[in-house]
Amino acid sequence: MSVVMANINVPILTANNYNNWCFRIIAILKKEQCENVIDEDIPKEQCENVIDEDIPTDPAKKKEFMIQDAKAQSFTIQGISDKHLDIIKDSKTSKEQLKALKDVFVRTSSFTKLTLWRKLFNLKSGTNESLEDHFLKFDTIIRDLKDLGSTIDDQLFIEDNFFNDSVANFRISCKFFSHKS
Repeated sequence: MSVVMANINVPILTANNYNNWCFRIIAILKKEQCENVIDEDIPKEQCENVIDEDIPTDPAKKKEFMIQDAKAQSFTIQGISDKHLDIIKDSKTSKEQLKALKDVFVRTSSFTKLTLWRKLFNLKSGTNESLEDHFLKFDTIIRDLKDLGSTIDDQLFIEDNFFNDSVANFRISCKFFSHKS
């Protein structure tokens, strides 16, 4: 489900689609040229008698930032169902909104990693499942594991998990006979 806002299809966040939802929201913010507000903090007021160059900011820049941030917040809010609004109600900026949502929807515990690894090792293609769907599931699990900080050696993983003993024995036999001749 999604909401159309100014000819922009804003996806609705559900309990199971945070990564894809966030990717789409950031793409919308880029299209609307306001994605910088999710990477930056509110510019500080112009301060007199301050030597530090990072503190003072032009009031016009702050106003522009606030306009872009309001626009970004609007897209984020449009993409959240009523039951998830309480998560972001205390957030002052769109950056804080996205962080609050990430804190709730992205689990980074060891148990989550273990669950994903178990899912990966038990992944089997069903008889009615297309190969494309199977590899999409595989890629999703791998991406989620990498997002959680796991490292995966592709070559070893493929050899260990996709080749059964008979294929491995066949490969060893081929190597043996190729060296013998």
